[in-house]
Amino acid sequence: MNGMSHTFNKEKKMTGKKWYQTFMRRHPEISLRQPEPTSLARAQAFNKEAVYRYFDLLEKIIDENGLVGSHIYNMDETGVSTVQKVIGQKGTHQIGSLSSGERGTNTTVVCCASANGNYTYHPW
Repeated sequence: MNGMSHTFNKEKKMTGKKWYQTFMRRHPEISLRQPEPTSLARAQAFNKEAVYRYFDLLEKIIDENGLVGSHIYNMDETGVSTVQKVIGQKGTHQIGSLSSGERGTNTTVVCCASANGNYTYHPW
């Protein structure tokens, strides 16, 4: 069929570790990541019908108001910490750094990008 039927366990309905390992070797640009927590309410709200409703409403608003990409912006804010991160050799248990006992400060950054690629940001 698709060249991998010999690595698929039909009873367990899953591939084996060997398939996973060879897949990861063939695709070094990807890695196994820890997923970020998502609330149940947010996960339940993100469904096919809700996405269709959103884009139908967006299309209606764009058409009614004659909007173009340069008039449509998305804004997001994030916090950036001044606490330093260090990359060290594997097996090293402690990497020293002088510290004043502070936990660092958090800087809020607001970034806006338009649908046609223009952007602006403001660090506070």
